[in-house]
Amino acid sequence: MDVELVFAFIHLFNESYSHKKRKISYSFQQQLLILPCVSTVYFLGCTEVSSMFLVIIDLAKFFPPEPNTRFDTVVAVSGPPFAVTFAFYRVGMWWKVSYMLFRDCHAVLSTGRSNQLRPGKDYVLYVFLVLNIPLGCLQLYWFSIILEEAMKLLSG
Repeated sequence: MDVELVFAFIHLFNESYSHKKRKISYSFQQQLLILPCVSTVYFLGCTEVSSMFLVIIDLAKFFPPEPNTRFDTVVAVSGPPFAVTFAFYRVGMWWKVSYMLFRDCHAVLSTGRSNQLRPGKDYVLYVFLVLNIPLGCLQLYWFSIILEEAMKLLSG
């Protein structure tokens, strides 16, 4: 989900349900509540789409399928979707969502809004930002291993 879409939804929500007596906008506070959810959904949800296919591939390592069985076919078919979903979610989109996370954290940390809404909890944002970089590099490392295995399969 794109951050701009979230902002548009919040704006629509504020305009639709604002009280005429009080014209106070809570959109910034709502954004602070929803934006971490967008990142959380991505990093703890979307990135795991590739894991569904990886489970099948790993299962075949512990329980090798007999040739020409349904399980053998499922294992063989799981490789390409695993590589594609891994490349999309864990390599391509990872850095886009990470950039949005860094941008959003910078916005709330530089203005002091994060400390106003969650006093003394700024360190949590810094922990996420610091850990995001090595985790992103780990995705690249794993993707290099996937590419090596794909090259072995394609070359024979």
